[in-house]
Amino acid sequence: MSSLTRMLLMSILVTLGAVGTCAIASAQTTDNRTVNGVQQAPHRHTPTCRQWVPPQTKTIQRRVWVPGGAERIWVPAVYQTRYNTNGNPTQVLVKRGYHKKVPGRGRYVVRSERLEVPGRWQYMCGH
Repeated sequence: MSSLTRMLLMSILVTLGAVGTCAIASAQTTDNRTVNGVQQAPHRHTPTCRQWVPPQTKTIQRRVWVPGGAERIWVPAVYQTRYNTNGNPTQVLVKRGYHKKVPGRGRYVVRSERLEVPGRWQYMCGH
């Protein structure tokens, strides 16, 4: 599992934990809500407010950078024209040809990853 996947999964779990904590805290209190200026009766959570959300497996697609591999290229020899004492041109090898490794082109690839979201209790009443 990649570090990015672990980080995403941890943030989901922390979020779910925070929702669960808030729901538990709000289950012990009542709240007075005002809707369109009208005071609503306090709501108390009952067992029917809470429902079990089963564990889920989600598949997400993510663009990932894949660096290119090294490519081997030929660098041609370097020649220079020189003139001898008679004035005749002569080709002289200055540097021999050689192979050189250069980094290849990277690219983005779309990869699918599966995330396991654990089951949890959730308040469905909206409070």
